Amino acid sequence: MSTTDGGQERLRCRATYNVGNGSAQLGLNLRCASESYNFDLAGDVEYQGGAVSGSWREATRNASGTISGRASGDHVDAAARGDNFSANLSLTTRGGRQTVSIRPQGTNVTNVSLALERR
Repeated sequence: MSTTDGGQERLRCRATYNVGNGSAQLGLNLRCASESYNFDLAGDVEYQGGAVSGSWREATRNASGTISGRASGDHVDAAARGDNFSANLSLTTRGGRQTVSIRPQGTNVTNVSLALERR
């Protein structure tokens, strides 16, 4: 995780996924923490004809909003929007490994990069 003051912190994360409706629906729970920062994110998305759409909630900041984007092959590009938060994100899945990049706007966090492996 990178911040506007040039700081960087290592995040530890745990993600769980629930797939439904023939893989067209996905529920996500993602918890991450560093020395001074944590977030607890939940989301529900649906895939239809290349489009991804749904909703998200972040418990520690009581924030919520919508997510929309495009998926193609092993890659998703999306935008998350809420009343007090917005971010662009990209996700790539290869085998049991995912890489996620989140670029928030209007916060002291400028970038979050995650590498997740299936266990």
